Amino acid sequence: MTKRVISSIVGIGLVFGVVAIGALHRMDREARLLMQAEAAYNRQDYGEAVPIYQRLAKRGDNIAQRMLGKCYMYGFGVEQSYEEAVKHLLPAAEQGDMCAQAWLASCYLRLEKPFEEVYSWLRKASIQGEDSANLCLGLFYADGYGVKQSHETACDYFWKAAVAGNVQAQYLLGIHYESGLGVERSDEQALAWYEKAAINGHLNAQTTLGQIYLSKEQNEEGVKWTRLAAEAGEPVAQVNLAICYKTGQGVEQSDAEAIRWTRKAAEQGDVEALYNLAYCYAEGDGVEQSIEKAFELWKLIDNRYMDDLETGLSTVPKQFAIPTMYNLGLCYLNGDGVQQNPITAYIYIRGAAKSGHPGAQRVLKEVWNENPDDPLIDASTRQEILKEQSTSEQTNGAPTSHNE
Repeated sequence: MTKRVISSIVGIGLVFGVVAIGALHRMDREARLLMQAEAAYNRQDYGEAVPIYQRLAKRGDNIAQRMLGKCYMYGFGVEQSYEEAVKHLLPAAEQGDMCAQAWLASCYLRLEKPFEEVYSWLRKASIQGEDSANLCLGLFYADGYGVKQSHETACDYFWKAAVAGNVQAQYLLGIHYESGLGVERSDEQALAWYEKAAINGHLNAQTTLGQIYLSKEQNEEGVKWTRLAAEAGEPVAQVNLAICYKTGQGVEQSDAEAIRWTRKAAEQGDVEALYNLAYCYAEGDGVEQSIEKAFELWKLIDNRYMDDLETGLSTVPKQFAIPTMYNLGLCYLNGDGVQQNPITAYIYIRGAAKSGHPGAQRVLKEVWNENPDDPLIDASTRQEILKEQSTSEQTNGAPTSHNE
């Protein structure tokens, strides 16, 4: 081998070595920048994180593209925009980044892109084991959204997400085992999945777990999970904890604590809490009696129920809506907490009677000599009469109990 050939090989080797060392140096620098951006992102310093992600995304770094897309999804350090998020997520998704694929599907869903595109990207992410993609696909099949409804398929996806640690999937799997939807019913499996989700901080799972243990009179365990969710702000758990204090189940009985937790839930608009608090004011149970405050709370519940009737939603269960109508009817009939108004009283009482409330049916018969199925005295709709709030002569000798 000639000296020229040897020199050429050495020269090529030196060049390759310089290129390799230079590439490694660049990789180290970019890795350090990514770490810097990640640290800034985690402490919510998006002003520092976003420019680094933008710089690296232009160089084609998949992680930076994905994270920049996420910033645009949620408006972290930039103006929120799903369109901009897609621009950055798509290149990373096409390179196989499973998180980018799942987030891209989420953006497409919000942008009302064809369902096939949403489903395709979720499937790509699901195949790689991305838990949020499996959760989303499970929800699609559970609800029959864009696909043929199948609780069995839904549970398959929930299980994949749940074993990967997705707390929402763990909770949903618990619900399916408890109800027997898509899987063989099993209280043991339901409890196990609720516990996994509860341990991982899922508030609904903690609340449900508390209810299960309390129903079994395993009060110490029941109060533990109920209190954990209640202190984190879950209103249903707050109502349940209030009931524990009211009855002394698992805790020392305390009307003051019962009222305190009921108020916390009521402040969040929980209907049961509002109803219970109204009862307390009407009867002076644990608070200073005030029919005026009770009326305000009942009116709040009824307004929401009327909104439900107009929108087709079900935010106010009938178990609270119907007695509330009856109580409001008595208030208007007797002038308790509000100006007396027999016409408005009639509408409320008749509405409650029509829905099967026995006290309202009795009052309808005693005061107006009517049965619920008789023709209306006034054919106007309930909403129109309540809006008018017209006044008329007072009715004497009307019933006064609000707790039938």
